[in-house]
Amino acid sequence: MRKLYLKPGKKIGVCAPSDGNYEKTDLRRLDNAKANLSKLGFDVKETGHVRVSELGRSADARTRANEVMNLFENPDVGAIFATKGGDFECEILPYIDFGKIAMHQKHFCGYSDNTCLTYSLVTLLDMETVYTNNFNEFGMEHLHESLQICLDLLQGKANEQHSYDAYESSYNDRVTGIEDYVLDGKTELKSMNGEEEFEVSGTLLGGCLEVVLQLMGTRFEDTKGFIKRHADSGILWYLESYALSGNAVSNAIWQLKEAGWFENAKGIIFGRPCFYTADYGITYEDAVRGALSRAGLGNLPVVFGADVGHRAPSWTMINGRVATFSYKSGKGTLIYE
Repeated sequence: MRKLYLKPGKKIGVCAPSDGNYEKTDLRRLDNAKANLSKLGFDVKETGHVRVSELGRSADARTRANEVMNLFENPDVGAIFATKGGDFECEILPYIDFGKIAMHQKHFCGYSDNTCLTYSLVTLLDMETVYTNNFNEFGMEHLHESLQICLDLLQGKANEQHSYDAYESSYNDRVTGIEDYVLDGKTELKSMNGEEEFEVSGTLLGGCLEVVLQLMGTRFEDTKGFIKRHADSGILWYLESYALSGNAVSNAIWQLKEAGWFENAKGIIFGRPCFYTADYGITYEDAVRGALSRAGLGNLPVVFGADVGHRAPSWTMINGRVATFSYKSGKGTLIYE
């Protein structure tokens, strides 16, 4: 698989393949993100419906897809970010021209509902995609280290990430729109089987678990083919959930296993769940541990609480690229090949 990089002089494209912006705080954050990136030397090309939100969508599905395609086909654009997530990105997939994207490869970046594109593109085309901060996150007053590392990784200026000391344990209402992260939780990774340390390598694949399940069995994923094509390295999965309950998480693991998606799995990195309901009093970790054990996968190297997903700060996960994850004493490191 060809490694993709944001090259000097190329613009960053911003689109709204799911929802767009309309609240004053979101619009100010968007404008400040463009200003912050300008200071760092990046020009930004914004598509027409980034500042629109109606019924949870920036536009009709065909229009949203066309704006994504325009950025892929624009030779001045070197990487593409989704402005934010949402709930309806799946609607654009029938209108995406995957053949044209294969001819104009560049990183598509975003998280949450943007798994629709990050997961489809990597499994169908064997093209790197990036599960990372949405564009609006770059609008905080003082850029968090994770955001600068994201830009460095996209440009090939870095290949390593380490656990951060703290994370956002809850959502905080914005007043100005450019607030920094409120890092009030202590980051502490846990190994599933109690190991003091371990190391595991493989080709990265994953995203938001709710969206991964939504794509399963549709024409917009080729997970089993991807696994076969990367048999030599194996798959290093990463998964995080927005609001799955304990029952749903357990059943999701069963579903992935029975679909054959854990064939040749080398390990799993679980991000912090955003909203979790402990059905039957079972913790998130125990729900996953029990499900993996029942699936015959209890000996996989697995870690919980990684800097992945909805609870910022987040690592930049490059789907399709070989990486090594190291765990030791509650901390993690991710190093790309």
